[in-house]
Formats: sequence, C-alpha cells, structure tokens
Amino acid sequence: LEVKPIDLSAEPAAQIKSLKTSLDAARQDEVHLFSPAWFARADASATEAATARAQGGEIGTMLKAVARGNAELTQAKRFAGIARKELSEPYQARKDAISAGAADLYADDFVSAERGFRGLTEDIEGENLSSARKDSKNVIQTYRDLESRAIKQHTLGEARRLNDLAERAGAKRYAPRTLKEAEDSLVATDTFITKNPKATHEIQTMAGDTLRRAQHLQIVLQQV
Repeated sequence: LEVKPIDLSAEPAAQIKSLKTSLDAARQDEVHLFSPAWFARADASATEAATARAQGGEIGTMLKAVARGNAELTQAKRFAGIARKELSEPYQARKDAISAGAADLYADDFVSAERGFRGLTEDIEGENLSSARKDSKNVIQTYRDLESRAIKQHTLGEARRLNDLAERAGAKRYAPRTLKEAEDSLVATDTFITKNPKATHEIQTMAGDTLRRAQHLQIVLQQV
C-alpha cells in the first residue's frame, strides 16, 4: 500500500473531516459494495484518527492514520472500478431483485445471495478475475430466482388482491369483460414465470401489465 505522508503542520481536524467526507461520497457511489474489504479498512483508519483526536493523542498518530485511510480509500476506488465492469450483470440482477422486493420478502435468502456477491468482490480484490467470472453465473441466477419469487408474491399478489376485491364488489356483473382481462393476465403471467424463470425482462413487463390491469379494473368498477 503506497501511503502518501501528511505534513505534520497540517491541521488534524481538517484532515480527518476531509477523509470522512471522501468516505461518505464513496459510500454514495457504492464503493463499499464493490470493494468492501478496502473500504472497511479506510473507514477503520478514519475512526482510529478520530478516536486519537478525541483522546488527545499525538498529532503524528492522527495524521498517520488519515494518510493510511486515504491510501486505502484509493485502493477501494481502484478495485471498485474493476468490479463495476466485471460484475455488471450480477449487480443488475441484484438491483432487480431489490426492486421486486426480495430483500424484504425473503430476507434470509437475500442475505445468502449477498454473501455470494461479496465473494465475487473478494475475488476481485484478490485479483482473481477468473474465479469471479466463473462464480458470477451462480450469483446471477440466485438473484434472478429471488426476483421471480418476489414478483409472484408481491406484484402478482397485489394484482390478485385487487381482482378479488373487485369481484366481491360486483365486478362480474358490472365489469365482466375488464374482470376477465385482469384475471386472464394474472394466470398467464403466473404461468409464464413458472415456465420461464430466466426471462427477467419479459417477466417484469408482464407483471407490470398484470398489475395495471388489476388497478384499471378498480377504476372501471368505481366509474360503473
């Protein structure tokens, strides 16, 4: 690790604040996700410097910790840049699973998937790209499975609830055609997800359309 020393004439408080600001910005840019080990080291160095200052420690100790933290954060950003390119597909699968509500609906399974993603980033940080590329397929599939399950339970579950609510409110009598379209869409999407769990784009499109039809049924019923 190439650590650039900070001159002892520098103000420790300002240097610590600067490092923390850089860490916050990096966290916003998800550097902690793509290079967790190096980011954690940089964060620990910042904490060490802040603790030394709070306890009235030596200026040299504080500045040394800040300098080390700056170098560690630089490393984190470097590896994060590599990981963004190498892990673009797993990352997108992760985002889609989160958007579908998988993190809340299947917390334990999602944590397991996160461990898999973390393993990929550790391979990147260990400069073992071949292993990261090999294992990424399993991680992608894990997130996609969670996404499909979440869509079935969350999006289709909401559509099913709305359809049932409309039926109890007299949709068969007042809006039979719209009710049938909503129910047919629900069945078709549910069946498609079961048979084509890897067709993520089509699943998202069909699920969104099914929910919109269920919501439209509510509007039609109210107008009638």
